[in-house]
Formats: sequence, structure tokens, C-alpha cells
Amino acid sequence: MPGRRLPGSVRAAEPSASGSSDESGGESPAVDGDWKAFRAKLVAGSFGLGDEPEGKGGGGVDQAVPLKQAKPKSVAPRNEKLLREQNPALAEEYMTGVWAHPLALPEPGGLLVRRPFEAQLLAGRGHWREVILKAAKKDFMTSTEGAFEEERFEAWTSNAPYMFRLSERVVKREMTKIVKMARSAPKGQQTVSLSAEQKTLLLAFNAYSEQWQEVLLVTDYAGPNKPAEAVVINRPLSKGLTPQLAALVYGGQKAVEELANQGGPKALGQGFFDFSEAFKDAAVYLGGPEGQAEPGTLVHGNSEVFEKAATGGDCGELSGGSRIYLGSGPGGKVAASEAIRESRVDSQQKAENNAVLGYRLFVGKRRWGPGELEREVAQGCWQCAAVARPVALKQCLGLPKPLWHEVMELIGGDHEQLSKFELVRRNDLQDDDDGDEEEE
Repeated sequence: MPGRRLPGSVRAAEPSASGSSDESGGESPAVDGDWKAFRAKLVAGSFGLGDEPEGKGGGGVDQAVPLKQAKPKSVAPRNEKLLREQNPALAEEYMTGVWAHPLALPEPGGLLVRRPFEAQLLAGRGHWREVILKAAKKDFMTSTEGAFEEERFEAWTSNAPYMFRLSERVVKREMTKIVKMARSAPKGQQTVSLSAEQKTLLLAFNAYSEQWQEVLLVTDYAGPNKPAEAVVINRPLSKGLTPQLAALVYGGQKAVEELANQGGPKALGQGFFDFSEAFKDAAVYLGGPEGQAEPGTLVHGNSEVFEKAATGGDCGELSGGSRIYLGSGPGGKVAASEAIRESRVDSQQKAENNAVLGYRLFVGKRRWGPGELEREVAQGCWQCAAVARPVALKQCLGLPKPLWHEVMELIGGDHEQLSKFELVRRNDLQDDDDGDEEEE
């Protein structure tokens, strides 16, 4: 029985009980099966359909890597080793077909990756991008002794490392000005007189600081000028569920209050008791600042759990063929609890102790009103990306290379360069060949 489709998703083909489509009919893989993987191959040039990169057409792909540029297949070997320990089946899927590519707009089941602030200013359109380009032109004119050629200047500004460092220099200069103004203000003065452009810069930097290196899974996106939702997937909140946290995830703040008033997990019913037992060792992530009093979100890739929960309307597939399932109702959580319990008593289950790692729990989410997410994308805040299923489903616990860097390097091109720039800024991480680990 096909499951419920989530709002904003587009089902390319109804899944079978195994979660994949029947390909015996010989239809195009773009329609029958995992069309996102098919599209990724087109973007990467795997089918040899031409020598030119995809533009802003081609199914919403923006600035795809040219066909002659090979995409990295293994960007985080120690992350892959950890995934094999946590979830062998998902690791096999990752190792045999991981991919990622940029998109022009969000899509359900895709990611939003927070750009570095300097890259945000360059990607957006506005005053500060023009300031950076003006500084680049000044450097160019100095280099060419006053001679200006449009083509050469375009090549000059296409140098990603140079432009990032230039943007970094401009940001540092402008922030230093703001700090000096604040320090030189008369004693007792509560505000500093900033220009409109300086206020814009400061507010944008504050927002960036709160969202630093966030990676979001888009859970609801129905197109431009409509509300959107996503959960942050790389911010662990807790390893293990207390009764209170279990109640919050299961039924929201109302369930927490009922737990306190009625005394004990069984007071909330057998479904909650089974959930709290099955997920007692699970990781919970802070999905975002909105909706934290609502029932938590469950994300997983188990098609059998999806089919059981979908009959009651408690679970949906993020997009057709994605095999990423989401639910906030009790039905999906109870079905997942049953699957975990069954795997623990199955002596043939190789990863019986890690069964709970196949499910991701989130408290809170990020929400946007109509047009707000598109505006943030246009301002350069977020890089939209389509990724292989394991990238979105795997846990972010003790990752040697943080997920943000892994995703950016999987996308490749200038995004890989941005990852390397950010690594240079950190003294708590080493290259993937070294031994220190970093938890998200």
C-alpha cells in the first residue's frame, strides 16, 4: 500500500513494499525509481550527454560542476569508517553511490547548507557585494597599471580563493569600524549611530553567527512564496532520552506536563512506554528554534516502518523515490519502536545493538513564512543541495570531519574550497588523515 505524500513533495513513482519502485516496465529511471540519483548522474556527466555544464535550467540545478571535473567520491574516510560501525547497511549504500550537487532552489529531502559569511556577501546581491567588487577592481587596476579589460576582470573575480580572502578583508575592516564607533561613543549612550548599510551588515552577521555551519534537511517545501520547514541535522542535543525528553519528543510539552502530573511513563499509555524503552539510548537533535513545544520529528529510511505508520497518516515520504520518511505523530514512533525491539531480539541481526541509530529524532525546527526562505537563498545565506539518501540519514555523533565540511566537499568545486578555507580558521580540527575526532 503506498504511503501518504507529505505537503510540498512530488511523488515520481509509488514505492513498493521494499521502498523502491518496480523497474520491470522499462520506463525512464527519471520517473521510475530514484530520479534524484538519475539527475545527479546527469549533473556529474556520468551518461556522457555533452561537454557543457548544466546551467540554471536542467531541473533546477545551479552552477553544476563541469563534466571534465571529476567529483570526489570519498571526502571523509574516517566518517565512512564510523558509519560502517553505526549502520552497516547505510554505509554500504553510501560507499557505492554517494553524491551531492547544488540546486537553485530548495526541495523536500534536499539540504540547506549555511554559507560562510564572506561567501554569503559574494553570493547575494546588494551594497556589500558591490563594495567587495569595488575593492577587487582597485586591486585589478593596480596589478594592470591602470588598464581595464572586462574579460580579464571577470577572470580576476572568478578566482574563488582571492575573492573569499578579499571579502574576509572587507568584513574585518567594516566590523572594526563598527567596534571603534561603539567604543568611542559618549559614556552612558545606549545606541551607536550606524548607517543603514552598517546595520544591515551587523544584523546579517548576527544571524550568521547563530546559524554557523548548520546543515538543514528540508521537510516541507511546496514552491516559491509558500511556507517552508526544515530541521537542523548536525546539532546533537542529547545522547540518551530521559523520561521528560522522551515525553517531549513523543507528544510535545503537553505530554511532559501529563508525565509530571500522572507519575510515570506508563501513565501516558503503552505506546509512549514502548517508545521510551526503545529509544532510551537514542540521540536527539536540536532541529531549530521554532516548534520546540510540539511533538518531535522522526526521520528514518525504514520502508516497512513507513508502510505501517502511513496507514494511520502518521508518516510520509519527503519526496517521491527519496526513501526518506518523516513523521511527528505517535503512529510512526510506535512503529519504529516495534522495529527496534524486534531487531534487538533477532539473533541474526548483525547490528542489533545499533538498531536505534537508524532513526533520527529532532526537537524543534526552522520555519519560514511565504517568500522568506527564497529571500534568504537570494541573499546568499543558504546553499541548496540535493544529496544521496545516506548523507541525510546518518547520525552526526563524534564525526571526525563535521557534516558541513563533508557535504561541501561532496558538492565539490568552489564549495570544496570554502570548506578548506573554514578548516584553516579552526584549531580544533585536523586533516582527515590525522587522528583527532570532532563531535558536531
